[in-house]
Amino acid sequence: MAEVPTPTGAPRRRAARRRAPGAEGARERIMDAAQRLFAERGYDATSTAKIAAAADVPSGLVFYYFATKRDLLMAVIRERAYRGTLPRVVTGAGDEGVEEVLRRAVTELAEIFGRSRNSQMILFREAHVDPELRELAARLVASSTGDLADLLAAVPEVEADADGRAAAARLLISGLLMDNFLRPDGVDAARSEPAVRLLAGALTGRAARPDPAIEAGRTERRRAQDSSGEER
Repeated sequence: MAEVPTPTGAPRRRAARRRAPGAEGARERIMDAAQRLFAERGYDATSTAKIAAAADVPSGLVFYYFATKRDLLMAVIRERAYRGTLPRVVTGAGDEGVEEVLRRAVTELAEIFGRSRNSQMILFREAHVDPELRELAARLVASSTGDLADLLAAVPEVEADADGRAAAARLLISGLLMDNFLRPDGVDAARSEPAVRLLAGALTGRAARPDPAIEAGRTERRRAQDSSGEER
């Protein structure tokens, strides 16, 4: 029996194949599976067959969306490693102090980096052997650093020049990325509080204010030492 053409002239059999069971949302499921498996096992140790199985799609569907496994890798990195949102999300910088702006930026970046942790781990793990990924890693750092430096430029109390703002942004972003990559629990905004206070002091030309909790701990330790000395 001859195939009945669709209104576009394509055979109905081809249209049906594109609507095959499991094809709905297949590209995102494939990327989800690839992102997780590349991060857990490494790029070389992950086959497209394993990705397809994890995504619950036929193996051939991977190559419908991505010509090669490397194309899939690059899509995961380009689309998911970092999507800068700081200029839009952290608003009102001109009405706030630098510490508050830095805290809000860190909170937002921690959420962004947390969502993209697997793709960042893949990127930094593979960058040392792949020049193109190394360039993308540099863009990731430059993009997030540039976002934060631009935010700082809008804070009236910041006295540091453009180089100083960029240096502060690099230091804070580097710390967040290291947390995200090295710590089992990923990035935690609370761990950046000492850096926020230190950088705020540097950006405004004022000494960073001590952390009350840290100061209280030091006082208790001094008292304990004094008491121990008196007992002896």
